[in-house]
Amino acid sequence: LRKFAEDPSGHFSFDVVCISMDRNMMEFDKFLKQEDLKGWWALSRHASLSFGERACSFFEAGETLPTAVVLTADSSGYVEVLNEQATQDILVDTKGTHFPWKRKRIPQLMGETLSRCNINFQPEVVLGSCEALALYFGGGWCPACRTFKPKIMQAYSELDHQYHERFALVYISRDPDQSSFDAYTSDMGCFLLPHSNHTANEALCAHFKVEAIPTVILLRRDPYTGDFVLVPNGKNARAIFSQNPTEVARGFPWG
Repeated sequence: LRKFAEDPSGHFSFDVVCISMDRNMMEFDKFLKQEDLKGWWALSRHASLSFGERACSFFEAGETLPTAVVLTADSSGYVEVLNEQATQDILVDTKGTHFPWKRKRIPQLMGETLSRCNINFQPEVVLGSCEALALYFGGGWCPACRTFKPKIMQAYSELDHQYHERFALVYISRDPDQSSFDAYTSDMGCFLLPHSNHTANEALCAHFKVEAIPTVILLRRDPYTGDFVLVPNGKNARAIFSQNPTEVARGFPWG
């Protein structure tokens, strides 16, 4: 951020407000003395409960640090959230090509290809007719994933039978190598994010703050924006897909 803020071209025009997650005011004072913070606004969540604490809570900033949130405002003062999880986008964009780092839609995060039964598909095409989408983060090395896999695949089979292209399940592997990925997915009929697509894998994990497996993220399409948004309890949907497949399908599209 400092590099972009001091760029002489003036292309990167933005202000930075640092909200400290320090445990007390003494730590916050040390935080303020950092060279990289000179010229930037700073708030302590302890000193400004009316904004700092609420902002941390609203953006779930305490879950993963650092957290970068990008906002913009029009001439009337209307504030729009461009990206509530911009940290990874800024880190990988070393030249600022994607400034102001507007949030990517789910198909964009997935990259160029998904596969199913050894056939490649474009994510935009796969998700074009979807009303609901589940992302399964797992790995063959994980005992809990091996136990959970039959349950989610049975649920997927029922959902695919009833709703076809209106529902999609995408598996995102946390396996260490291609052979482990191949062994675990050999009998999975859902869509797969290629193991070689490390950029998309890490982007999806960062976007949904996946810290453990198995994790299932459940989303539905917002009829107004067209984007996929979390359903209630969508960040922890493993329990939903652990039910009887008929019960799982009855909940579609979980809106």
